[in-house]
Amino acid sequence: MEIDGPRPVKREEFPALRRLLNNVFLPGGEADMFELFPYLLNESNAERLMVMAEGGELVSHAGMLVREWTCEGVPLTLGLVGSVATAQRCEGKGYATRCLGALFADAADNGVDAAWISGHLRLYLSRGAARVGKLRRFDIPASAPEADIELHELTKEDIPQARALYSRQPARFLQTREDWEQAFRTRYILNSPNRLWGVRRGGRLSAYLFMCEEGPPNRWPLLSDFAGDRRDVAAALPEILARMKLAGAEVYADANDANAQEIFGPIAKTTHVEPIYGSILMLRMAACMERLRPRIAKFCGRRLAEGLRFSESGVGPGTRAGKDDRLRIELDGATVELAGRAEVSKLLFGPPEGDGPPVVAGDATVLERLMSAFPLPPPWFGINYV
Repeated sequence: MEIDGPRPVKREEFPALRRLLNNVFLPGGEADMFELFPYLLNESNAERLMVMAEGGELVSHAGMLVREWTCEGVPLTLGLVGSVATAQRCEGKGYATRCLGALFADAADNGVDAAWISGHLRLYLSRGAARVGKLRRFDIPASAPEADIELHELTKEDIPQARALYSRQPARFLQTREDWEQAFRTRYILNSPNRLWGVRRGGRLSAYLFMCEEGPPNRWPLLSDFAGDRRDVAAALPEILARMKLAGAEVYADANDANAQEIFGPIAKTTHVEPIYGSILMLRMAACMERLRPRIAKFCGRRLAEGLRFSESGVGPGTRAGKDDRLRIELDGATVELAGRAEVSKLLFGPPEGDGPPVVAGDATVLERLMSAFPLPPPWFGINYV
């Protein structure tokens, strides 16, 4: 049987791609993947939708949505990977692996610094993706509502003010108006139906909260995104939970965020430290470090930042062997190498709870001199989930 791919999907194949993804992810026919993820699954993004065909039929797919993510003013280009699927009859043939390989190689060639994958299966970890970073989860039970909160459900007319609140986040995606309009139209965020709430003070939006309508088994629903005055977020939660008849909510923040601990800690029943959702695969290790040079200068000093030299070796991110590629850092005549793409992810976003520092070879003091610039604040999908 003729095997075709991996390659970008053809425009005339979009109906077949829709059938494949709906059959894999939504077999009950209750929704449509193209409706839920229109910026990933559309013709303008066809070059980043890798497919395999068997006997003329599409049987596997891996897609990527490219977005700029900025951390305290320093931008990185992230490829958000989702809708990785294989028809049941073709599972085990390695088609998804091949689609991902082509997707990652092409993204690296086109300036994407890292892939953020909405999952942490062996399929991804075997390529050098890593679960990294530390988020603190606050399990906040329902309680008596605050009497003085001016709470309302958001409409499209609130988008400009909501976007303005989001733009003040130190780590955030550079979201388009279309991203926001999609969220307000479908109310589908982080793979779940949401209700969108706003808090007003003095006639202006002071905070917004996007609250999932239900959680997974034995878990409270997730506060899928929030921004603005965190005290207003905490004050609004009891009223929102009461209106939605929910027993509680899970709220996530950077584990190193003392302000979040101060505000959400006292009203939480329990707290847990967890890795960033999904997994991160570094695609352009040396180039990514170059983009972070201004951050290194800010935290470690200009002289040190200007003296750094970055290079990488290996076969690239398009094959499983690429997980062992190395990042080389030189400073003042000393050299250190990070032994694998997962170790670079650990450097940038920090190891997960209970894991050790990045594995290195050479002069570890080079890395120690950089550590005040890391970890980066953990990214959060919010309305950009794919």
